[in-house]
Amino acid sequence: MKQIIYILCLTCLFAIIATSQISQLITHQGYLADSTGQGVTASLPMTFRFYADSTGGAALLEQGFSTVQVTKGNYTIVLDVSSLSFSSQRWLETEVNSELFSPRTRLTSVPYSLQAMSLVGPGSIATGTNAIAGGRNNRARGNYSVVSGGGGNTEADSNSASVMYATVGGGNQNRAAGYAATVSGGGANSATGICATVGGGLVNMARGDYSVVAGGGGPFWSDSNSASGLFSTIPGGRNNKAAGNYSFAAGWRARANHGGTFVWADSASASGTDFFSTGTNQFLIRASGGVGIGTASPQGALDVSSTTGAFIVPRMTTSQRNALSAVNGMIIYNTETNQFNFYENGSWVTK
Repeated sequence: MKQIIYILCLTCLFAIIATSQISQLITHQGYLADSTGQGVTASLPMTFRFYADSTGGAALLEQGFSTVQVTKGNYTIVLDVSSLSFSSQRWLETEVNSELFSPRTRLTSVPYSLQAMSLVGPGSIATGTNAIAGGRNNRARGNYSVVSGGGGNTEADSNSASVMYATVGGGNQNRAAGYAATVSGGGANSATGICATVGGGLVNMARGDYSVVAGGGGPFWSDSNSASGLFSTIPGGRNNKAAGNYSFAAGWRARANHGGTFVWADSASASGTDFFSTGTNQFLIRASGGVGIGTASPQGALDVSSTTGAFIVPRMTTSQRNALSAVNGMIIYNTETNQFNFYENGSWVTK
């Protein structure tokens, strides 16, 4: 069929990078036209051969097809190249209906991604299965671990993803050492708990399983935020500790030491004092400027302002009241007597 002219061949529009259990495939497309320039429509036998040079030499791989459907000149074929190495340049030769076309087609960048089972930046090391270590002098040692970038001129500046599915997005001196842990960026941060996350900042630590430190911290270890409790959270700030399970600490020098506690500390920490929980399931706020509800200018420790609602004190029975660890200044509404009760000078009184 000498009237067929090989007009165009686009090779490897996409590549499938696969594991050893799945064949490596390349999609090859071409265009065939007759002597008048019209696209051919036919079922034709085709053979494809890969070579190490543009001319001569023995074929490294050959695949033949008894029929390939060509429609208006266009055809698409999938080639199995699992036995072919792409560690050096390759060329593709096409034969259609016993007619050999030349020159051979030089394969371009996409097929060479089959060689990139691990991606490694300058000085970086990716030793885990399917690990990626970009940037400079970084380490991806866990299976499927990723260091996207960052690092520095020396190994001391490197980022490290040392366990399975660990990820470091960038920055330097960051360490993701917990299973599926993530450090997005910043510097000298560490996520060592299972699925723990540090969003950024400096010298922050997410040590509890599923713990989160969003950012903050500072240049010194004394500035660091540390979430060591299970599912504990620190949204930012400086020198905060969330040690209890399901605890939350924010601001400056907040200490959520017990399970289920919420602790927020204001800038009064500049005086050198921590603000810490004393028991489980507490909600604690240190606000030396006052807490305002419905007002931006609180006139006292707690200022509730509203023209549409009322302040309601705790309501309970006498027996429930008597079960309290009472201190002077307590007030409750007694639902049995329908009266306010106040605790004064060691006893409950009604006024």
